[in-house]
Amino acid sequence: CLTGRAAPGRAAQAAAAAAFAAVVVAVVDRTRRQLKTLKLSQCFGLNTAALERLGDCTALTTLQLSSFPGLAAAALEQLGDCAALTTLDLSYCSSLAVLPARLGDCTALKTLNLRGCSS
Repeated sequence: CLTGRAAPGRAAQAAAAAAFAAVVVAVVDRTRRQLKTLKLSQCFGLNTAALERLGDCTALTTLQLSSFPGLAAAALEQLGDCAALTTLDLSYCSSLAVLPARLGDCTALKTLNLRGCSS
């Protein structure tokens, strides 16, 4: 998922990112109770507002957000509602300085990958 990287200009990048975020939100909205695995690694154009919907994904067990530039803990707060989450990959999210407090609510979490996170 390299949305936004191939777009030639800033306006095209912004349009591509907005369109991609809308697709992610639509997919999450339609499948939130059945979605088990979501891989959004290297999604350079995805805004963090789309991630706030992930708390509705009650069956989600695996989430990959590696190499997600600009990712902040606030965008991940809703993951505390994902009681089935067992694997979370946040590797190489260089802007992630702290983990969200609500991540502690993910009692099924067994694997948390923070490789390449500087803080």
